[in-house]
Amino acid sequence: MEKVTKLNKTNGELLLGFRLQNKLTQTDIGNLVGKDKREVSKWEKGYRAIPQSIIDTLNKKYKIKLKKTGKLMRGEVRKNALQEFLSRFI
Repeated sequence: MEKVTKLNKTNGELLLGFRLQNKLTQTDIGNLVGKDKREVSKWEKGYRAIPQSIIDTLNKKYKIKLKKTGKLMRGEVRKNALQEFLSRFI
């Protein structure tokens, strides 16, 4: 799969470029990350931020070079954040 990197592009635009260059559908991308095509569409259009865990997966497996956002999926907890929170009470 080809890499897509451009300065000043949003993650959604980078994902769209990657998808089109590699002749993938939104359903294909959704299957890669466990989401449906409607969610992928919202990411590409900028209606929703791509969760950090999905950015990490796409960057690692497909070398897309999406920017870090720090956004988490619902129910996802960063270990460091949890440790910081718990350290306040210990």
